[in-house]
Amino acid sequence: ISACLVGSEMCIRDRLDISSFGGKVQEVRITSDAIIPRLDYLSPLRVLGGRLGGYVAQPYLRQQVSLYGQSDRRESMGDTTFAPIILWDMGPDLTLGAALEVTLPTGQYDADRLANTSNNFTTYKPLFSMTWLPSERTELSFKSTYSFNQENHATHYLSLIHISEPTRQAEI
Repeated sequence: ISACLVGSEMCIRDRLDISSFGGKVQEVRITSDAIIPRLDYLSPLRVLGGRLGGYVAQPYLRQQVSLYGQSDRRESMGDTTFAPIILWDMGPDLTLGAALEVTLPTGQYDADRLANTSNNFTTYKPLFSMTWLPSERTELSFKSTYSFNQENHATHYLSLIHISEPTRQAEI
């Protein structure tokens, strides 16, 4: 079992394009801060030739939104993500992974508010990853996902699917 701080990130946006609003939304500012602790477990159990494991992540978010002369702020736990994962060691320098991430709407959501720490829907996300260590000082990692979103019952909005851009990481 390992515990780690997967990330803390800050995102500030002052542009927003929403097609249902006819394109660019003027006078918008969205600031999101996140701390995302994650607990990982890798068991000795072998499944399909790989090692079975799992992880759970619970973000803590602070979000501020200003839009159309209104503003809102919310700070609370976000949506919880968990996943079973299988990792295949393909030699000393290459590891492949496959998981099914599930994100549950455990954060705060109110359809009448601008700032929310939840999407208010469940997401199922098959995931594939690869990590290659070509030298002692270099790591190349790749992760790709495909999201299947359920309906937001507060707004009856269904965003269906989302293909993430592959995440690449290189350390030298």
